[in-house]
Parts: sequence; C-alpha cells; structure tokens
Amino acid sequence: MRKSKIYLAVVIMVITTGVCGCNFIGKWNINNTEKEEKTEVQVHRMPTEEELQILEGCNLSSDYMKQIKEEGMSLTVQSFVDTARIMLDYLEQKYGEQFVVAGGSPADMWTSDFMIFAKATTGEHKGERFECYYKLDEDAGKRYCEDGYFALVEQPVMEQYFQQVAEESGCQFKVTVSLTGEVGEKYTTDISTDELKEYIDGRNLCLNILCFTSPELSDDEFDTQVASFENTLKNTDYKIEYCVMRVLNEEQFNSINRDSDVSRVFPGGTRPEDEYNRRYYTTLNMK
Repeated sequence: MRKSKIYLAVVIMVITTGVCGCNFIGKWNINNTEKEEKTEVQVHRMPTEEELQILEGCNLSSDYMKQIKEEGMSLTVQSFVDTARIMLDYLEQKYGEQFVVAGGSPADMWTSDFMIFAKATTGEHKGERFECYYKLDEDAGKRYCEDGYFALVEQPVMEQYFQQVAEESGCQFKVTVSLTGEVGEKYTTDISTDELKEYIDGRNLCLNILCFTSPELSDDEFDTQVASFENTLKNTDYKIEYCVMRVLNEEQFNSINRDSDVSRVFPGGTRPEDEYNRRYYTTLNMK
C-alpha cells in the first residue's frame, strides 16, 4: 500500500513537471516570436538635402513630406530616391546638362518599367518636362535607362527641316512637328539624319506633322498644296502622321510658329469647328 502511494506521487510529479515545462516552452516561443517580429520592422534612413529635393519634385503631400523629415525614409522611399539618382546621373552624363525630378511616385517603385518625370535646369529646353524610364531587360537580367529628352531636343531640328521641305514644294504652310518616344544611351544629340530616320522607322519614335494654312487659301489651292507636300513627304521615306488644317482667321495662323504654340492657340476642349474649316489627314510610309 505504501509503495502504491509512492508510485502515484511520482507519476503526479512527472505529469506536473511536463505540463509546467510545456507552459514554459510555450511562453518562451511566444515571447521569442514577438521579439523576432519587432526586428522585422523597416529600417528608416534620414534623407539628405539632395534626396529631399528629389522627393519634393514629386509633389508629395505636405503631411507625407513632414513624416519623412521627422521619421526618415522607408525602404521603398529609399529605393525610389536611389533609383531616381541613377536616372538623373544617366541624363547628366548623356547630355552634359543638369536635371531634376519633376514628378513620380515611390508607390510605383516596384514596377518593371519604373518612370519619373524630369526636366533640365539649364540649356535651351530648361523647364520642359519629359519621361525617363528605368527598365528591365529580362533576357540579359540587367537594368537600363531610356529618356524622352532626346525627342524634345530633336523636335525643333525636325520642324526646321520639314518647314524647308514644305517651302521647296511651293506650299504656304506653317509646319509644326511633334516627335515623341524614348531612346537609350546610344542615341545622343550628335545623331545623323539617317540614324534618326532609322529609329523613327523602328517605331521607337513617333513623328507627327501638323500643318496650318491661311484662311485666304481657296479650296482648290488647299487640295493642290496638300497633295504636293504629301508626295514630297513620301519621298523622304519617314514614317509620318500627316495633317493639314485651314484655320478660321489670320490671328490664329500668325500665332502658330512651332508645336508648343498649338495648345496655346487651341486649348484643350476647343471644338473642331472653332479650329478649322478644312482638314486633311493621312499616314505615310507605314509599311
């Protein structure tokens, strides 16, 4: 009987110890997990003056900027400013000018083709905004930059060229040119006309020619000059979207001298009947 009581006491002690041990281990695991979770909180870095300038160019809310200045940048914001700096360095090395960020969002940081808006702070095109991309070449596993500043710089060159072509064709047109698209580091402002044509042919750049005529031009004269310039443009072999408009009054006609004038003379929302009374449109050399 005594042995039975001793045996029972030993069994109870073992069970009690096991339960206490489990509770201890369970409590340790919970506390340890909490400790590990605390170490996974993102590390914030205080921004430099240059990094603040990049972020201020993105027009972030004042509350968000205040939070960044007080608490530092999250990992996403850090990646954004680091990548933006890579893109600005690319532009400055390629064109020999100074650039700043003029738009963008840290929330878009993890897209495959990351984009910011940039603008030059020096040079002829100072203040004109364009797109710059940081793209991924999945086959090569490398990142590379492409920019729209090249088209911005080459646009007035093309405008002057096609204005001369129109005059040589006997056309009384105001020729404006819109050149859009992005190119990589290979294409600089030293590019030849033939190389530029090749890039437009590859559809990396889009060339739109919008011509304006005086309201004094008769219907027959309009049709004749439109056909003459179209034939000349075909012979250039450029891939072109070609449009000619006869405006309503001389004031409109005299106010347009380059592509940037068009949106000023005809602001968004202007009805077609308030812009022109005769129009022709076609695409050329689109094979």
